[in-house]
Amino acid sequence: MRWLLSSLLTLVCFAALLPAAPLMVVGPPGADQFALPGGVVLWTVDVTNDFGYLVPTSFNYETLSPVGTFTDLFTTLGLISIGPGQSVPGIGQYDIDPPATPGFVSAGQLVLTFDVFSRDPVTDLLFDPEADYLSSGSLSAPVSVTILSDTGVPEPSTLVSLGLGALVLMLMKRRIA
Repeated sequence: MRWLLSSLLTLVCFAALLPAAPLMVVGPPGADQFALPGGVVLWTVDVTNDFGYLVPTSFNYETLSPVGTFTDLFTTLGLISIGPGQSVPGIGQYDIDPPATPGFVSAGQLVLTFDVFSRDPVTDLLFDPEADYLSSGSLSAPVSVTILSDTGVPEPSTLVSLGLGALVLMLMKRRIA
């Protein structure tokens, strides 16, 4: 019993020394979006790193039921390095196809791939991509897009016409009475 407690305590202490894995938080909360055909959906991410220098290499929306085109606005802006204890925001845009069917749900996941280096590739002049490379990985989060139907909102001119028609009917009713 004493051996088991000692081993467990050693394991817990050792685990506390291990670097934490990177973390990606997706917004909006729940990551479920709604859009009209031809509309645009934006997802935000916040990537936190606690080990080495994380360099995002791609950001994608992966789905078996696409209804549009995803644009990576995170990794295409230039070289980004997320150092230990840092957090960096990013964004992705999904343009919904105009003929998308209302009521259709496209479910998938946002996937961020990255490399980790021992030196900062952006600011460290001694950075060597081969010598300082530590690992590669990816982070993912489930998301979805529901296509809404355009029920149509009456144009202001239509409302004005209806109002004038009602006014004319009221005036005619008064004249008759």
